[in-house]
Amino acid sequence: KPVFHNKPFAWLMRKAYFFISYNRRVIMPSGTEGPALNIRYRVLYLLFTWLTVSAILTRCAPALMPGGGPYREFLICGGQIVFQGVVIALYRPDKYWDYLGNMMTISLVGALLLLLPFPAKPWFVCVVMLMFLEHLRRTRLLQLNYLPTITWILYRLIVLYAIS
Repeated sequence: KPVFHNKPFAWLMRKAYFFISYNRRVIMPSGTEGPALNIRYRVLYLLFTWLTVSAILTRCAPALMPGGGPYREFLICGGQIVFQGVVIALYRPDKYWDYLGNMMTISLVGALLLLLPFPAKPWFVCVVMLMFLEHLRRTRLLQLNYLPTITWILYRLIVLYAIS
């Protein structure tokens, strides 16, 4: 009880609650409306997922694709957000924040799955397939066609070609 009466702790927990609450539609989409979009919390969510995914991939990358510096995955992941952001802004600007949040949730789940102790390359292929299927499901829930999925894959192929 004393911990919850501590003002800094209560403030932090309130902020954490709002962070999750305002992003729950992109964390676990259901196809129904949730709370109104709060741009500040969505940007924080995108930053959080970008940094987390990039850090995990930096740790896992040497087993999958040797070479590259410590910031390679941060640039690749950040580039994906920018690339897909431009695509969605041109294609369906009304879905911009929802799509980017969903895309980064897929990346976060994929990165977390890569932390499981399975053989690196076969497990990576499985994770990529799961991410692809989830991307298709989420774009369908957002009522988008295949364009975001095609450009999502295209970006990864361009990056793979550039770093190999």
